[in-house]
Formats: sequence, structure tokens, C-alpha cells
Amino acid sequence: MKKLISLSILLFCCIISTRCGSSVTSSSGEEASSMQYARYLNISEGDSCTFIELFNPWKTGSVLHRYALIPKENGYSAPDGWTAIHVPVESMVIYTGTHACIMEELGCTNSIKGVCESRYIMSDKIKAMVRQGLICDVGDSYSPDIEKIATLKPDIIISSPFENGTYGAAEKLNIPIVEGADYMENLPLGRTEWIKFFGLLTGCRSRADSIFADTEKRYLKLCSLTANPGEKCPTVIAEKKYGGSWGLACRDSYIANIYRDAGGDYLFNDIPGSGSIKESFEKVMERGIHSDVWLFKYASQKPFSYGQLLAEYSLYGEFDAFKERRIYACNTLSTPYYRDITLHPDRILEDLIHIFHPTLIPEREDRVRYFIPLSKDTDIASVE
Repeated sequence: MKKLISLSILLFCCIISTRCGSSVTSSSGEEASSMQYARYLNISEGDSCTFIELFNPWKTGSVLHRYALIPKENGYSAPDGWTAIHVPVESMVIYTGTHACIMEELGCTNSIKGVCESRYIMSDKIKAMVRQGLICDVGDSYSPDIEKIATLKPDIIISSPFENGTYGAAEKLNIPIVEGADYMENLPLGRTEWIKFFGLLTGCRSRADSIFADTEKRYLKLCSLTANPGEKCPTVIAEKKYGGSWGLACRDSYIANIYRDAGGDYLFNDIPGSGSIKESFEKVMERGIHSDVWLFKYASQKPFSYGQLLAEYSLYGEFDAFKERRIYACNTLSTPYYRDITLHPDRILEDLIHIFHPTLIPEREDRVRYFIPLSKDTDIASVE
């Protein structure tokens, strides 16, 4: 299989240009600048402020939100239909661990006044600040403690939007809600490019641009390794069944794209769309039983094993990847997978290339490992 990352990037840039280019202008009349990889974000500089437009991931051609980032010393008022945010913001409440970690990388942890579900945040520094009382845990992200948020008086709230979702009582606080739809981007570097927006919010533009440039350079360099890998691309299946169905990433999804960039032949590349679908176990088994590699994620205090997998569902043992011990699992509680998926997809890509094409990525002690070989424990001695 031949992987052409440049064509993929070109295609998405063309889509962005067609949909968001000359047809989108700032209120000052200037043409909005399209992002290079991000599909749902546009940034344009006006005379008195910076205009941010977020496009609706669930409704093509519509706008999710418009923000006017106004310097605090500027008396400019936002035009009708735009949410004014005075920058740089000095205090914020963040609903998601991913966005909290983005602020840490920007050097803005002192601006975080509140977070949701701090126990799930993959940042020792932020967790320590919560324990010290420097950051308030405002509860569940789906139903945060509004009274606590009101007491904190943040400049902004950062949350992740959902289709047809609302923010409940938080919408009545008269605090701008920044809708971080970066998780909906289907190109790995598209997610990373959103750091430019967060850099503008916090006054850390140069830092944000530097993080993006470094990640982009390394990601594309790794992609060049697999453009012509010189060996067969391994066939890949991902995840496992939950309940009566198996969730499958579609061909234009983030997961499918990063598998292709890593030189993997994802076996469900023919499923149209950029999200995921649910399929029966039988159909996944029919196509994936002879897959070279099987990857899945899980969340547990202990490593997952072949024995546990077999105990979950005995038919897993029929897969070649099970029989030949070619299953790799990522424990999202003990690895920084969800922390790095936005700003450091290059690290995840390197890990996947090492699995798919180990001769291209030499073994190194400093390489971040997300997916590790599934444990071979004594629970399956009877079937070995």
C-alpha cells in the first residue's frame, strides 16, 4: 500500500479553502485566513481585534461560534453576533483535561482557577495545584457546580461542544464559553493547529506557534519514513467489542488517518465518514480474523492480558493476532495518550510506526510508548 500524506493534506486544504476562504470575511472586511490543517477553525486579523470563527462539525456550512478577541486596553466593541473576549485572559475554568494540559504547555497554569474531574487530568502539576487549593475542582463536566464557577469569576469557560448540546446554567453566568471543538478534527495536525487559538486567548501566541511548528515538522518527517516503507504494510484492526457491537473508525477519521500515516493498512478504510460506526462482532471477525496487528485502548489500574481478553469473549482467541501474540494495548490511565493526542500526535505516530515497521524506528529508551504488547500471563496457559 502506498501512503501519500502530501495528497491527504492537499485535499483537506482544498476543502478548507473552498468552504472557508474568500466566502468568510471579518467584520472589518478583510478576508479570513484559512488554517493549514484544521477544518473547523479560522483566524483572521482585523484592525482592532482578532476574529475567530468556529465551524459546526455537525452541520456543514454553518458557524458554531464567532469570537472577537479584543485587547484589554482597546475600547473596541464586538460586532453583532460575535462574542467579545478581552485578551489576554487571566482566569479560566476548564471542563476537559485535554484543554487543561494545553494550558500547562503554554505556561498558563496560574490562569486556571477551576477544572472538572481533576482525578482524570494527566498532569501532575495541575493535580498538585488542586490539592493545594490553588485550583478548584468544580465537579462533573456534564453537570458542574455552577455556584463554585460563579464564585471563581473566570474570564472564560473552556468546554468541548457536543451535537445539539447546551451548557445549562453556565450559559446564564454572562461568562464567555469557548467551545473547544478541536477533538472533532480528523487530521492529527488539524487538532494541533487549534493551539494557535488558545495562544491568542492567553497572550502566548509565539509559544503556541512554536509548539505547532515543532510538532508539524516532526510529524511530517515521520510520515516521510512510511511514504515508501520498503516492506509490506501490516493489516490493522482496532478496539474491541462493547456490549453487542464493535466500534469502528471510518476512513476519514483521526484514527484511520494516523494509521495510514504510520504505514498501516487499516482494514475498514472503505467505511465512509469521519466519525465511527457500530458493527457486529461477526462482521468484524469475518474481515479482521487474519489481521497482522490488533490495537485497542482500555482504562485500568492494572495491565490488560491475553487471559482477560479471552475471559471477556472466547471468540477473540480465534483471531490470528491473538494466536500469534500481535496485540498491542494502550492503558489510557497510565499513559499520556489523551494528553498528547492533541499537541503531540508525532509521539503517537512514532509509537505506531515502531509497531508497524520496527526497522524504521530503532528501539530507544526515550521513545514514548503508548501501545505495548499485551501481557502474556498464566491465565491462558491452558490454551497455549
